[in-house]
Amino acid sequence: MKVWNVRSKFAMGLLVAAIAGSASAASLKTAISPVGSDPGLGLKEALVNAYSSSFAGYIGVSGDLSTTLTLTFASNQIDFVRVVDVDDTSAVGSGGPLLLKSGPGAADDDYWKDGTVKARVEAKIAGLGHDLLINDGSSDTTIFAGATPGQSTTQLLGPNFSWALETTAGKRFSSDPLLNKDGIDHMVTFEVIGLSSLKTWVIAWEDLPAYSSDTDYNDLVVQVSIVPLPAAVWAGLSLLSGLGVARRMRRA
Repeated sequence: MKVWNVRSKFAMGLLVAAIAGSASAASLKTAISPVGSDPGLGLKEALVNAYSSSFAGYIGVSGDLSTTLTLTFASNQIDFVRVVDVDDTSAVGSGGPLLLKSGPGAADDDYWKDGTVKARVEAKIAGLGHDLLINDGSSDTTIFAGATPGQSTTQLLGPNFSWALETTAGKRFSSDPLLNKDGIDHMVTFEVIGLSSLKTWVIAWEDLPAYSSDTDYNDLVVQVSIVPLPAAVWAGLSLLSGLGVARRMRRA
């Protein structure tokens, strides 16, 4: 899989077909809860700290990380809606890839598909260092090396990839639990509603294996947002389309 820098291949973002994958009824697959019992800062608190200043007049937080967590402000709210992991015991990615532009639909968060995105590290509450990567089934592409809060990048992510987290303890975890040696889900995903009109996601990682996990899922928290195509690009592509129609008319 090729990953293009958005500045050099920006127009390629138009070539994505936003067709939701179909799936049978979903069931929770997460082996350990994303709520956890971390004695330090948990995922809920990490999200509150990262997003409570997004709008004026923060009031409070309610809800549950297993379904929907809501941050309420004076004039609006932000909902973090959990993307349910389907039971993949019969087939890898049986829920279909999650479409960055239009998902989740019936998709799970094991595999993702297509989108020009801005990724930003929102929180990192861990003693270990982390690299965040994507994998197309044959090779890795690094998104963040030595991820730190505030770090961001904009890239075009191609079809059918999984996320991967590598730690300075020599461990590697995938968004597909079937690829993890301990067999558990080390990444949970939330669709973020109310922050932007564009599709926005949060992926949250647990960086310890099952036998020593603190089940906090706050070790690395990354926001993934769709980047809109500039009006100039749309105009250019429209012009090209119009020229093609004109040529066909002349031939006729």
